[in-house]
Amino acid sequence: MIITAKVVSICLGVALTAFTVSTIVLAVQKANLTADLRDAQEKLDQLEAGFTSTTAVPSSPSDSTTVEPSPTAPPEKIDYRLPTALTPTNYDLYLYPNIETGEFTGEETISITVNEATDKIVLHSLNLNIKSAHVYQAIEPTIAVKDYEFDAVREFLIIHLTQGLTKGATVLLTLEFSGNMENKIVGLYSSSYVKADESRKKIATSKFEPTYARQAFPCFDEPALKATFEITLVHPKDGDYHSLSNMNVQDEQEKDTYTEVRFAKSVPMSTYLACFIVSDFKSKTVKIDTKGIGEPFDMGVYATPEQIEKVAFATTVGKGVIEYYIDYFQIEYPLPKLDMAAIPDFVSGAMEHWGLVTYRETSLLYEEATSSTVNKQRIASVIAHEFAHMWFGNLGMSTPDKRRD
Repeated sequence: MIITAKVVSICLGVALTAFTVSTIVLAVQKANLTADLRDAQEKLDQLEAGFTSTTAVPSSPSDSTTVEPSPTAPPEKIDYRLPTALTPTNYDLYLYPNIETGEFTGEETISITVNEATDKIVLHSLNLNIKSAHVYQAIEPTIAVKDYEFDAVREFLIIHLTQGLTKGATVLLTLEFSGNMENKIVGLYSSSYVKADESRKKIATSKFEPTYARQAFPCFDEPALKATFEITLVHPKDGDYHSLSNMNVQDEQEKDTYTEVRFAKSVPMSTYLACFIVSDFKSKTVKIDTKGIGEPFDMGVYATPEQIEKVAFATTVGKGVIEYYIDYFQIEYPLPKLDMAAIPDFVSGAMEHWGLVTYRETSLLYEEATSSTVNKQRIASVIAHEFAHMWFGNLGMSTPDKRRD
């Protein structure tokens, strides 16, 4: 017990000594810190006093110079919207995508209604070479084009006229243009895939949502500015190529080395919904039973020849979904056909082009032996989503200020 008491007393003594030493150290540190703070405060007081005395002493008029602070002007607000003076009603569009060179040429005639008197035509164009521009009007067969310019910031093509367009008039704007399809994945672009013999097959396809139609042809590239489309696509005669677009084929004309495919006139639609494909894809087709709500029509599902057997599931799902929607909405599907296509290089999961829905291959192709259940669910979900757009978005659309159509 005595030993234990001594040990405890020794420990307490050591602890007390350590506490005393630490207290002394902290006191010294605090004293040093207080001294440092006092020195800093004195220096600040001196600086403040010097600044006050300097500013308080008046200088002679010859030495004084008054510098007024220059106000910072707010940045100019850029209006990216097209002027409201003109409204397109129809595009008669001819496109020749050269599969081998990766370039394309085109001609178009845009029918335009004049809403307000104006002496210029403003529309969208990006990365296109404009070769010629002409304007025609019923009462004035030809309206001279003074010149045209590009607004690179707003992606405008501005065509200045020698005389004004009168309100209520209808004019025709004819343009010749060219562009490039290589090294991009929006607008009108080149894609390719590897065939069974290890050769690479090139195709041309398009993706215009949200504002990439202007990279394929000059247009009024805003969703509310709907117009009908009369499209002609050119494809090579060799290589098993064919052309696809939103509407059904109306006629074909054979030329020396290529074929011109004319499609039926579309319903009014936004520019981002237009679609062009030149490929050697194969397809499987089924008949859609509308149960009397509109005319029956064909649904085709397209893929590369090497993967065409993987479209069976998408074909079954697509038929079931579109027939369900027609019956549920009690509104007919307004086009004479509906196609789906699996694109080798596609920036989105899928895109609801009216009459020609395009997909990334993984969003459309299913193989029982290798694909997972998640893949199967994903394909069904994407098809249902895109087909809903045939009514919600394509047939009717919203604008910030009001409901249209």
